[in-house]
Amino acid sequence: MNSEKSIVTLNSQFNNLNNVGVPKDFCLQVQGICDRMSDPVLTDRWLTLIRKKKFDLSLAKSSLKVTRKYVSKLNPSSIDQILDYKEILPSIGTIRHYRGDDAVEAFISEIISLIEKSLNLVRPITSEQIVICVRIVVSKYHFLTLADLKLIVNNGLTGMYGRVFDRFDVGVFFEWVNKYVEDRLVVSESRHMREHDKVKHVEQKLSNLDEDRGKIERVKELINLKNM
Repeated sequence: MNSEKSIVTLNSQFNNLNNVGVPKDFCLQVQGICDRMSDPVLTDRWLTLIRKKKFDLSLAKSSLKVTRKYVSKLNPSSIDQILDYKEILPSIGTIRHYRGDDAVEAFISEIISLIEKSLNLVRPITSEQIVICVRIVVSKYHFLTLADLKLIVNNGLTGMYGRVFDRFDVGVFFEWVNKYVEDRLVVSESRHMREHDKVKHVEQKLSNLDEDRGKIERVKELINLKNM
C-alpha cells in the first residue's frame, strides 16, 4: 500500500512539473531514474533542482555512476589519463550538486582513509582530521574529480611529494593536493597549447590548399586563353 502511495505521489510531482512547462519526455526520463533509485531524498533534491532550472540530465546520470565499488576500482595512472576522460568523470562539485553532501563526503573520506591504512606512522591522521580534509576538499577543490584524489593519494604514498616521516595531518595532505593542482594546471595548459598548434597547422594546410587551387584555376584560364 505504501509503495502504491509513493508511486502516485511521484507521478503527481512530475505531472506538476509538466504543467509548468517542463517537457514531458524529460519528466518521464527523470521520473524513471528516481523510480529505479527508490531514494526519496534524491528525488526531492532533483525536483528542487529542476524547479530552480539547475538540473542537467547528463550530469545527473554521471553522478549516479559513483558508488563505493566505483571508488575502489579507480586507479588512474596519470593526469593526462584523467583529462582524457574528463567528459565522463563527474567533478566533486557535480556529485555534491546531484547527490548531496553526505554522499560526496563519504566517497572522499574513503579515499583519504587509504592514507591511514597504508602508512605506519607514529602520529597518523585522525578521524577528526579526515573530516576537516573532506570538508575543505568539497568547498575549495570541487573542480577535481574522485580520480584526481585517488591519484593524489597514490602519488603521495609512493613518495612523489616527498617522504612522509612520523606524522600525517591536514597540512601534509594539502601540501600533496596543492602540488598536484599545480602539476595538473601545467599539464592542462600544455595540452591546450598542443591542441591550439594542431588547429593552426590544419588551418595553414587549408590555406595552402586554397592557394594551390587558385594557382590551378589561373593556369586553366591561361590555357583557355591560348586555345581561343
